[in-house]
Amino acid sequence: MRLVEPWFGRYDRAWTLFNVLSIEFEIEPKVNTLEELENYIRGCGEDLRVEVRYADEPYGEAATALKQVFALFDRLREELGKERFDYVILPREQVTLDLSSCKYVAELWLELRQKMEWDDWYGENFDALWDILTGLPYKGDDFIILRPRHYTGIPYGDNEGFTEYVDKICGIFQKAQDRVGNITMELRYTDEAG
Repeated sequence: MRLVEPWFGRYDRAWTLFNVLSIEFEIEPKVNTLEELENYIRGCGEDLRVEVRYADEPYGEAATALKQVFALFDRLREELGKERFDYVILPREQVTLDLSSCKYVAELWLELRQKMEWDDWYGENFDALWDILTGLPYKGDDFIILRPRHYTGIPYGDNEGFTEYVDKICGIFQKAQDRVGNITMELRYTDEAG
């Protein structure tokens, strides 16, 4: 059974939803309608399990399209049987990012990449992190970030610079929480009692 894992963000257009489905189902040429999606699923010759994850529901015409997609999935599961086609909507997932022992910038990005399960082609910079949190697939909905308020023991003595760098990473998570609303982020300082 082939596993398909579509991740839906806060989309407003139906074509964005169908684009994501086309990519995740590996459909070429891309589908643009429910009928095309149904024809692909019925004719692909594979047993499929679809694990849907979305932290914040699409809105506008994308919300309408998503309801229609779920109705199609219900119908296909009934008609084809769960052995041939099944789907599930996954619950929100908590991920703990432990930045407390990092001493190098590369270690910070490695922790994020590994815990959030980024695709290999994702960059490791502030712009890439923003793009990931606002529309690219990754693991996690609710984040706990462990870090000291002030780093010490950073090579070459750049404790303040490293602390500011981590502040920027945390700020991007906070901005995504405030502006996009599909994630939550909690900071826990490891160098404070309590």
